[in-house]
Amino acid sequence: MPKTIQQIPAGWKVVKVIDLVGSIVGGGTPSRNNPEYWDGDIP
Repeated sequence: MPKTIQQIPAGWKVVKVIDLVGSIVGGGTPSRNNPEYWDGDIP
């Protein structure tokens, strides 16, 4: 069960994730226009 605000240890501060990291960016498939991104040795 997720912890609630009442269960956060004393001395901890509640903050929003966005205030910690600035921005959240997802990944994606690399461009096929750059051959360096393709045909590597990763199986």
